[in-house]
Amino acid sequence: MTWLVWRRQRVAFLLVVAVVLVWVVVLTSGRQAYLAAPEPTDDFIALGMTRFGPFWGFGHSFLLITPLLLGLLTGAGLFSRDVEQQTHLFVLTHGVSRRRWWTSGVLIGCGVVLIAAAVLSAVASWAFAPLDVDAGESVLSPAKFGVSGIVPLAYTLFAFALAAAAGLLTRSALAAVVITVVGYAAVMIVLAGYLRVDYLPPMVVRGPIGGVEVVGGLQLNTSYVDGSGAEIGLEEAFRTLRGCYETHDSRTCLAQIGITEEQVTFQPDDRYWAFQAIESTILLLLSAAVLVVSAMRLRKDVPV
Repeated sequence: MTWLVWRRQRVAFLLVVAVVLVWVVVLTSGRQAYLAAPEPTDDFIALGMTRFGPFWGFGHSFLLITPLLLGLLTGAGLFSRDVEQQTHLFVLTHGVSRRRWWTSGVLIGCGVVLIAAAVLSAVASWAFAPLDVDAGESVLSPAKFGVSGIVPLAYTLFAFALAAAAGLLTRSALAAVVITVVGYAAVMIVLAGYLRVDYLPPMVVRGPIGGVEVVGGLQLNTSYVDGSGAEIGLEEAFRTLRGCYETHDSRTCLAQIGITEEQVTFQPDDRYWAFQAIESTILLLLSAAVLVVSAMRLRKDVPV
């Protein structure tokens, strides 16, 4: 069965290898050019003003959607092409069960995409390391968190599982692509945009107004606190004191409504691996769920 899966999917697997090789060349070249650059880039603003800003920004952005590309390449046509063209009948009528046909494709496809994702994650972390130091951005920031560690592997596995399951159930590679893109985007938006910052209760630090600085963490919110300990949002405070700012400094104006301290809510960087584990677990469960659904529908959706 391994040979048959290779014969059916060799173009897709070779495209995955090509994608990885292109990224390795781009990332390695960018790192070497950055290290050899004579101009200083000692903060994020300076980094963005140099020719390496696009490499850092666009590199992270495109790496965030690379798991989707890898999953589509290997998963969308894994079963749909066979069922659509009925070439699966040759295998299933020669002593191979539906379950073995499905399992072989899933295991080999998973192996290919996970190896590819692991290589990309390792190379990306190595290539961006010097730039990340200069950028000074938290490891929990969406760009850095999504392209390092084990999360890229989990996203790649989810994209593959969704594409393979959708292709089997719809019997159409095009439908599998559409479903996978929509599903992947929805899951990424929910996890990265809403759930990730609350995987663990955030930490809160208070201090003098203008004197609270979070180092080594992802800042989530800044607000003020009055003498009774009640929290007052920035917008509410500025809206109340709009006229005062025209004639007085900010601290004087804030004191007029009883604000005594500044409060910052953040997630510390030392929770990086805990967050990686939580998000990867969610994605693994989602991947398992869609694969189980496709396995349960084998007899109905794969006629012999």
